[in-house]
Amino acid sequence: MKPRHYSQVFWSQVTAFYRSNRFLKRIVVFNHHVPLEPCCGTLYFDDSLEQGRTARKEGEIRKRMERATEEDLVTLVYTSGTTGKPKGVMLTHANTLFQKEAHDRRLIDPNESDVSLCFLPLSHIFERCWTYYALATGMENNYLDDPAGIQDTVQEVRPAIMCAVPRFYEKIYAAVNNRLEVASPSRQKLFRWAVQVGAEYGNRRKNGNAVVCPDPFRNGLPP
Repeated sequence: MKPRHYSQVFWSQVTAFYRSNRFLKRIVVFNHHVPLEPCCGTLYFDDSLEQGRTARKEGEIRKRMERATEEDLVTLVYTSGTTGKPKGVMLTHANTLFQKEAHDRRLIDPNESDVSLCFLPLSHIFERCWTYYALATGMENNYLDDPAGIQDTVQEVRPAIMCAVPRFYEKIYAAVNNRLEVASPSRQKLFRWAVQVGAEYGNRRKNGNAVVCPDPFRNGLPP
């Protein structure tokens, strides 16, 4: 199914849900290929941002922020429905703040100069929580709509940090080692030295130790 057609089919389901639900007030659409119906105050994401810029609601926003607590709802994650009807799992800000604190202890100063790549489904909590973290730290977050293009996109975006499932890294590891096996002995030694230096550099920064740049020609390459 073509992406545009798929989006239109999904949009039809969304509007049908809106008409049967008295709590839903507005629908914001990211995909500009989806034509909006003149109902329910639907608008595109860019238009929503523009409305926010011109609304002059700073006072109301400040009041809402002051009322907010960590136990407020931040998102709903729906189960697959394989064992019955899908269920909406309610997650609070406290859930995501716990994950942020855990990442802050492990990662080295992620900030607005870092680039991240989002390619896993946002319907899953793994990528959704990572996106919250990337936005909270100011990172530039790039979104890939087709995971099949991850290899080319990684080279184009060049993310400094991202989350992925183990299989993704296993495939990268296998591809690198396949190339390494046919490389010259000098290239193999240089590669192993670079990996060793990178690991030592990361450990030193993580532990707050001084970082010394080694000279491969002075200290010698690993065997």
